[in-house]
Amino acid sequence: MTRGLHVLHLVEDFPPPDQVSGGAPISVRLQIEALSELCRVTVLAPQQRFLPLQRYRQRASARAPGALEREPFPGVLVHRPAYLHLPLLWPLTTPLQILASILWTLWRHAPDAVLVHGHRGYPMGVSAVLAARCAGRRSVWTAHGSDVHAQARHGEGRVRGPVRWALRGADWVIAVSQELRGIALALGARPERVAYVPNGVDLRRFPARDREDARRALGRDPNRRLVLCAANLVPVKGHDVLLDAWAQLGESVRGVDLVLLGDGPLRGALEERARRLGIGERMCFAGRVPYSAMPGWLAACDVLVLPSLAEGTPLIALEALASGRPVVATSVGGTAEVVNRDAYGLLVPPGNAVTLATALRDALTRPWEEDVLRRRAEDFAWPKLAGEIFDGYLRLAGRRGA
Repeated sequence: MTRGLHVLHLVEDFPPPDQVSGGAPISVRLQIEALSELCRVTVLAPQQRFLPLQRYRQRASARAPGALEREPFPGVLVHRPAYLHLPLLWPLTTPLQILASILWTLWRHAPDAVLVHGHRGYPMGVSAVLAARCAGRRSVWTAHGSDVHAQARHGEGRVRGPVRWALRGADWVIAVSQELRGIALALGARPERVAYVPNGVDLRRFPARDREDARRALGRDPNRRLVLCAANLVPVKGHDVLLDAWAQLGESVRGVDLVLLGDGPLRGALEERARRLGIGERMCFAGRVPYSAMPGWLAACDVLVLPSLAEGTPLIALEALASGRPVVATSVGGTAEVVNRDAYGLLVPPGNAVTLATALRDALTRPWEEDVLRRRAEDFAWPKLAGEIFDGYLRLAGRRGA
């Protein structure tokens, strides 16, 4: 252990534990929590501010800027300075303002930090590489999925260019799936600088629990089976395909409810689609729930379904396996690397309601071995994966033998 090693992490948001619902924010938080057992961590989470213009009336920053805050796990401090979003100029001014915040933090609060680790490509990955070069540190950035798919590959030029530059210029790129690693290499990253380290799961948060007891705790009928989908209601998550598949199943899955956890811009359209398909009595939109509620929902379900069109390494799939629940998902990104045997779940092509319906029917009728599912999740336990990242830190810092 080298607790003297100090790393500055750059994240777009670092909400308190009771305000996290899932996705990349919780993956980053869990990673930092695990790394705090091995090294010192300072988190820089700049908060965006907007001009008082009509176009920004519905936009608000995630959190108020503030001074250093001490996290409940050891060795972690969080700094949330403000920066200004400027119309038209933001592709240039955003990373420059964040760069200034990084340099100030390195000088004032973390002068002994030897590594700058950005999460996602723009703006944090770009800023990490810029700051490391200016301050004589080594740079790391983690590709979580959309930063490579939507920014580096298909983003508008003023974002795509800087992200590709950072991808090629970072001292170390961590890809959370083998697919993302392959894309990074195709975009010019050097093979020796790109590593596959998937997202992990905190097994302590997802112990084995009785399914019927978990349903009662949620106020649900313990005798009605449950298919759970937990994801933001955005196009890439494929909820429209899931609703079509559920309509096709019809009465062939009697006594089974579909519950959608999450919220987003598509909620109204999806609710209308469910009404039009006539499946409102067999499903519900439960909205966004805090991360602390996820163990109960996963324990209550029979199957987790993930109909995404693209993924990194989906944390919710790992959490379902840790809870002893099988996964029905599309064969995209890191999902296929997690569910790599039929003993863990069933995979289907993305965007196909017919095959998704068939897989759900199959998953609800076959027996699953909960111990086998939980053992698969152990392969992605955070202590193991944090150790891999920490070993990479030591190599970059020239302390491999420490």
